[in-house]
Amino acid sequence: MINILTMIIDRARDCNVIITQQGWRRGLQRIVKEVLPLPFRRIEYVVTARLLTAPIIIPQPRIPVTIRLATPADLDKFNGIATFSEIRAYAERFTRGHICFIALYQDELVGYNWATAKVDPKLEGAPVRLQPGDAYVGYAFTAPAYRGQGIGPALSAHRLRHFQEKSYQRMIVIVDVNNQAARVIGRKVGYQEINRATYRRILWRRKFRYHHYDP
Repeated sequence: MINILTMIIDRARDCNVIITQQGWRRGLQRIVKEVLPLPFRRIEYVVTARLLTAPIIIPQPRIPVTIRLATPADLDKFNGIATFSEIRAYAERFTRGHICFIALYQDELVGYNWATAKVDPKLEGAPVRLQPGDAYVGYAFTAPAYRGQGIGPALSAHRLRHFQEKSYQRMIVIVDVNNQAARVIGRKVGYQEINRATYRRILWRRKFRYHHYDP
């Protein structure tokens, strides 16, 4: 019960941020979409993997952005692009050793992605299975005004090369089965579907079940 109340309070604190970023109409639509499923939720996922054996080519974005690894000192840059609860989770990711690549345009944060070799189910929302040599893509985002500029693919390539240089063998991503755009993009950059999973939450009880597993 405490977890559900905390989630509701966090979402309430996010409201002002979302409305400020997206305006009243779009902000309220997003708030309703996120708050209503809190007590009961079911999501079907596909689990995808990309081998890190081939050379990684980093594409050049269409605008001059700086892409680099973030540090905890960069958390203030997320204020205009992420919500209260997201920033709090990102601070926790840093303490747990997760890595984050950020894209800056004129010193403004316009995109970022997270990854880790040790999955924390509370942070990721699911007990994702990793084999030795696997790393997991936690979250990726590009600001709406900068989408279509090649920023996301460039961030992804930097992330892949980072783990490749550290001798990891695969990157693992879970994607909502209904997110066709993400699934198409994943296939284009070499991800293959290896598994299916179902996430269910009823009040404070959660269950994440793999339908089959192909290591």
